[in-house]
Amino acid sequence: ATRNLGRCREGAKACFAGGERGIAVRSPGRSLALRYCLCVVLFVFCLLAAAQQGQAAVQLTSLVSQLANPTDGAHAGDQRPFIAQRGGQILIYDGLVILPTPFLDISDRVSTEGVEGLLGIAFHPQYQSNGWLYVTYVDQARRTVLARFSVDSDNQNRALADSEAVLLRVEKPIPQHHGGQVKFGPD
Repeated sequence: ATRNLGRCREGAKACFAGGERGIAVRSPGRSLALRYCLCVVLFVFCLLAAAQQGQAAVQLTSLVSQLANPTDGAHAGDQRPFIAQRGGQILIYDGLVILPTPFLDISDRVSTEGVEGLLGIAFHPQYQSNGWLYVTYVDQARRTVLARFSVDSDNQNRALADSEAVLLRVEKPIPQHHGGQVKFGPD
């Protein structure tokens, strides 16, 4: 006694299929995530197997120790890695140390309850000419925010907190599971 509630179109983002227990949602992104996890597990397994045979040595070296809850990393098309911290700061690692002044500090508007905080950063593909940085965070009202900031034209190691342009604000009915990764693709 299964009822079919609809057919999936080829390449659909999500589809609904009826079953004895109700509606199930399928998403092509889930299988991609599973493939990614499988690749990571396989890579780690190969490293461990090679290390046991004495063919490879894996050694981890700490480059930075003063980070507090890093959530994302990005680069601006140059050699500077930028590190987002959950508390609302974006830091720059210059290859030796974390610069003493944050690139961006929006800790006054970021909530850090539970899993909330500054969640993601991405630089516009034409960042070198327009100076735009995109940030996702959870605000004090516990909404997920996507905002654009501009770099200081006088100091490339500083973004202007007061240049914020909110592009999207999403109300959350529950405080868990705030999505926050923002990236630019080839399109």
